[in-house]
Amino acid sequence: MQDDGVCTTKNTLFTSQDLPYFVPPTPEIGSVIICDFEQTICNFPIYLFSNSSPYVGSFNDTDTSSRIITFSTPLKDVSSDIYQITVSVGNKIRKLSPEYTEYDVCLDVAKMISRLIITDKRCFHLVERAVPQPVQSKHLYSTNFHL
Repeated sequence: MQDDGVCTTKNTLFTSQDLPYFVPPTPEIGSVIICDFEQTICNFPIYLFSNSSPYVGSFNDTDTSSRIITFSTPLKDVSSDIYQITVSVGNKIRKLSPEYTEYDVCLDVAKMISRLIITDKRCFHLVERAVPQPVQSKHLYSTNFHL
């Protein structure tokens, strides 16, 4: 064995196959997810490859002061090591008047047993569209009949 003066370290705790990471059909980095204002909670799925149950969290690029972000229990596809998790983003305060709002939601993943070792990150751009209220007709039925 020759000493080339380069110090190398090897992580023996995890191999790259062990680490959870985002996989398609998860929206790509920077994808825009559109939710209508009338939805109280905006839901979208993410998919992770992992050989054990993954952990998902939101990190500090996400404005959580006015939003609540929750995650469903990871559901594993029995034919692969792909997990599906539903991300739910809700407002802490329900606005009475619709308004157009944009914000970023940034997620990180890790192994459930070592949540501090982040293995992948991804940010999405959420758009809450104001949905116009339907115009109510004064006359629901016509009173003019032609025979």
